[in-house]
Amino acid sequence: MLLAGIVLTGACSGSALPDSKESASDRSDRSTVKTGTDAETDRLLGRADVSAPDWLPRHFPLPHDRRIYSKTDVGSVPPAHQLQARTMTLQAEIRDTIVQWGLDTDIQVEEVSNRRGIMVLSVSGGGYGGASSVQIIEEPRGSRRIILTLQDAS
Repeated sequence: MLLAGIVLTGACSGSALPDSKESASDRSDRSTVKTGTDAETDRLLGRADVSAPDWLPRHFPLPHDRRIYSKTDVGSVPPAHQLQARTMTLQAEIRDTIVQWGLDTDIQVEEVSNRRGIMVLSVSGGGYGGASSVQIIEEPRGSRRIILTLQDAS
């Protein structure tokens, strides 16, 4: 009886459409993976994703999967701005694309620290100075947090 119930449930769930070239198991496997991945991404990165701020430099290479969850203007002299985001992109990939962005835009980006899962890049030139930096932090749950702080040159 239990076996008949399992067979009946399997036969009724997700049968392929007559004109479809993929089997029901192919489609359901793909949708399960997609749903699982989306759910896992939402869990790790959070659902918040605010728009990029106006002050973000043109073509600044934030990862495609980034979720911006905070953007603020820091009350300092000279003025500074901060953005915080989460991503699944690897720390080294983020660093490499930001360093390349610096080379392409004549802005100096230099790795100044990389300890205990926290990488710090200094940013200077191109109108930025002072406390301008990018922190890329490995989070225990498997994602990375990016903290971009850009301070206007004095």
